[in-house]
Amino acid sequence: MNTSDWKDGKFIVGERFKELRESLDRVMGKCTQEELAKELGMSKGQISNIENGKRTPSLNELIKYSDKFRVPIEYLLGKIDTKSYKNVDIGHYFGLNDKAVEWFKKEGQKDFSLVTVINNICEINYATEFFMSLLKYFKEDCADWTSNNRKLFVGDIDDKEKIILGKMISANTLNELTKLKLYQTLSTMKNIFDKKGFDCKDFSCLTEKNIEHCLRVVVDIEE
Repeated sequence: MNTSDWKDGKFIVGERFKELRESLDRVMGKCTQEELAKELGMSKGQISNIENGKRTPSLNELIKYSDKFRVPIEYLLGKIDTKSYKNVDIGHYFGLNDKAVEWFKKEGQKDFSLVTVINNICEINYATEFFMSLLKYFKEDCADWTSNNRKLFVGDIDDKEKIILGKMISANTLNELTKLKLYQTLSTMKNIFDKKGFDCKDFSCLTEKNIEHCLRVVVDIEE
């Protein structure tokens, strides 16, 4: 593992070694580098240099940490995000961490679950659009548009009749567009589910009233 690999501004290897050490509770608080060094037959300097990203751990050090904390060496090197051996294969294949894998296991054991809905989403070929809508909802930033009370033209122009078919709305409403896209996607999927006879209990909170309210927010015109 090259110690120039970064994650959130820290060396991922050092970050994980430190996280594992601090996960050990002691009477006086978190396990210190000196305490762990004694347990593993290492020096405090060895542990400090690894945690600070100053050097790559040796094979012997990786084995000691793997045995002590019962985590895969691949996790210590930042190659996978799963600390549990039983989750390694599925986590590596899908890029999921332990919490995500355990959630799927738990949900999948229920008679009706969100896993059922996810399976149905894949069956109607809406998985990509659904998760992309979610991604945009959580990640899309319209801050640059919302400054200085900017306005946006929404609509079309009828060239034949020379009529403007649209209105000027506040750019602030762009913040609601990702929500609208998500609601529209869910509404379309729910209609397909209903036609195919799928059980949609998990979408019970999605009603036409909710969607109409969102639409009214988006087209809220500033006079």
